[in-house]
Order: sequence, then structure tokens, then C-alpha cells
Amino acid sequence: MGIFCDTIEFHVINCWSCTAPFAINSRLYRERQKDRKEFWCPSCGTGAVFSGETAEQRELRETKTALERSERCLQQAETSAKEVRKQYVKIRNRIRKGMCPCCNEVFPNLAQHMQAKHVDYGSNDLVRALREAFGLTQANLAKEIGTSAPYISNYELGKSVPGRVKRWIESWLSRQVMA
Repeated sequence: MGIFCDTIEFHVINCWSCTAPFAINSRLYRERQKDRKEFWCPSCGTGAVFSGETAEQRELRETKTALERSERCLQQAETSAKEVRKQYVKIRNRIRKGMCPCCNEVFPNLAQHMQAKHVDYGSNDLVRALREAFGLTQANLAKEIGTSAPYISNYELGKSVPGRVKRWIESWLSRQVMA
């Protein structure tokens, strides 16, 4: 806002179209802020509804809105991750205590039960069942074991994997099913 004469105050505005600066008196400025009516640029003749905010203010407001939206998404993702972790820990503890993933009963030696009662449930099926019960993807399990996801996929499909990877997977499996 600037004062160009002693009795009238003016607001300097840059045109939204041609960016030419022009001044309007304070009374008209306040009226257009309230009623949002259209007025015209004296330089290019472009008319627009007065928004009452500069381009910088609008950009700042839009940036703040985008930041708030991102923060909400981040909070939702963190909340979701906490819930998944709680479920993961709960299921993992149940299996460690000997609860069968197939029949939901507790057994003193889960590995022995799996071999006796679920014969068709091979170790590759058991890895898949435990991985899914824990809410893990193949990539997550591979990261936990220290290998790559294609090896986990191959193991679950019954395809060949390197001996060391097979030992790592079976070691992870034995830690999960032993009570």
C-alpha cells in the first residue's frame, strides 16, 4: 500500500495477465476483496475476479496445502505400518509358541506336527504360509534373511536355489516353527 496524495490511499497491484503494475484506491480494493466482483486491468484490458492475494501468497498457500496433505499421508502410512508390525509380532509370537498356521491349534513341537499332519505341506509351502501369516512379501523375507527376492520365489515354487540360500531359508523356517 502506498500514499500518492494526502487524502487518498492506493494499493499497487500487478496485473494477473500482463503483470503491469497499476494502483487502485483503498476503498475499491476493500470492496473487491469483500464482493469478489470483476474489475479490469487498465493496461491490457483483461478482467478477472479479485482474489485478494498476490501470486506469492497464492503459491505459498498452495505449497502449505500440499505440505499438509503430504503430512497427513505420512501419518496414515506410519499408523498403517505400526498396525502391520503389531499384527506381525502377534502372529510370529503365536507360531513361536507352537500354533499351527493350518489348523490354529497349539503343539509342543510345531515342526513335528507339520511333518506328521500336514505332509502335503512341504517346506516351500510352509515358508509361503508363514511369510503370508506374518504379512511379509517375498522382498521383505529376502531382506530379513539376507538374500534376494527371486531366490525366495524360486524356493516357494520348488525350483532350485543355491545351497547357502536354501540353508538360510531353512534356518529362518526352523527358528519360526520351533517352540
